[in-house]
Amino acid sequence: MFSKLQQVLKGKGESSARQSSDKGIQPQELEDESGKQGEASTGAASSSILANPERIVLHPDEGLGGVLSQLEFEEKQAEAALCQAVCTASSTELKIEDLTCIGNTGEDGKLRIYTDRRNPDGTDKIFPSGALSLFLVTCKVSSNYLKGHECIRNAYPIPGDSSTVQCMAYCLVQENEITKFTHGCRNTRQHFIPFLHSSLVHCAILHSALDVLPFSVEEQKLRGCLTHCKLEYIYSKTAMKELQAEQNAQEDISYKTRTHLAYKRRHSLTAGIFDLDRNMNKALCAIIQNMNGPQVNIKKRTCIGHTCGEELIIYNSSILHAKNKVLPQGMSMFLVKATVPTKDIRHAMHSTAVFKEGSDTQKMMLYCLVNGSDITNFLCECKNGNKRSHKPFYYCQIIFSHHLRDPSMLLPEHMEEQMLREALAGFNVMNVRYSDTMPLEGDQKQELPSCSLMEASTQASHSRQMT
Repeated sequence: MFSKLQQVLKGKGESSARQSSDKGIQPQELEDESGKQGEASTGAASSSILANPERIVLHPDEGLGGVLSQLEFEEKQAEAALCQAVCTASSTELKIEDLTCIGNTGEDGKLRIYTDRRNPDGTDKIFPSGALSLFLVTCKVSSNYLKGHECIRNAYPIPGDSSTVQCMAYCLVQENEITKFTHGCRNTRQHFIPFLHSSLVHCAILHSALDVLPFSVEEQKLRGCLTHCKLEYIYSKTAMKELQAEQNAQEDISYKTRTHLAYKRRHSLTAGIFDLDRNMNKALCAIIQNMNGPQVNIKKRTCIGHTCGEELIIYNSSILHAKNKVLPQGMSMFLVKATVPTKDIRHAMHSTAVFKEGSDTQKMMLYCLVNGSDITNFLCECKNGNKRSHKPFYYCQIIFSHHLRDPSMLLPEHMEEQMLREALAGFNVMNVRYSDTMPLEGDQKQELPSCSLMEASTQASHSRQMT
């Protein structure tokens, strides 16, 4: 990996992932502890994990705490990938614009980081000294180079209209490597690695060259990265005033406003989880939709909804049985109970904990939307499901699926209605009524012709066309 802070503290060698092999040192990973607050309101871009919720794997038994822990882990993983990419970039992909020493080690062994870093004339105030020194490097990195790393591409908002990305890199350098490091940063030779003689402990992407990382955020990030050092962060008078103003502004927020903001954050995260739920279910429906006959064993199919006038009426599936049934007419809704292979849907489920242990198949409840002209074909395909050439769900659209581990796991009435309304809205079916009472017999049409009659009619039609 990119960071070898433990080796640096022991005085054992280089910090780059591409250091010379004659040193005999293997890179070790330094965990980058990093908070997430503060960067959203600044020019620094934190990893946008929530922007891609489909990447999160939820486990029902973990709750919100487990989700937050996983988000924190993926945040750190993205920052580590960014540091590694910048650390190992050559001068072809990276151009250094400025180099400033911002911290050095005192006689007491403390690494002191200063916010007052430049004189009015632009010269440096802080000079490297002691065992370790910390440098702030501003640079431009090739956008295509960063996009070539999947983890970075998925986590950071890299602009597509620019060939380079502005970055701030924090490099920890040993005393005996200072000269090599500074010369390396000025070396423009092709394919030379500027950060070869340093340990890149943190990196932040900026939205523009004018953006900066606030000192409060910088301190938080560096304290998380440099846990092995005795660290002292020294604010100048100006920086201290800015910090106090920031803290006072936060304290001035009323209780009502804080409560509202907290609610919005919780609602945002919950909405993200619900979106993930929907996306996972859509993926599962698509997998089952394309299965062949031998893969699906249809146990039962029941019509639970039909069109009356311009309204799609869906009946509570728990009130339907052999003597109390709905006849399909127009666009209709069917509830199909079937078993599918575990191995084919394992990757599309939130957690394998919901699977029935030791079973090669899983029971599913599938809500299928069928056009009026396709109802007979749909019923016939369900009966011919064992034929390899048949696709049982070719003449329908599976809009929602529910894993049925045991009979007690049926969807509650209110949840069934909510899920079906949301799923139908995705297919622009908005005029829907959910009913808990059965229709009168006179309101229903006669049953559709059987499969044998349909096949005979189809053959007769083909023969007429031939003649």
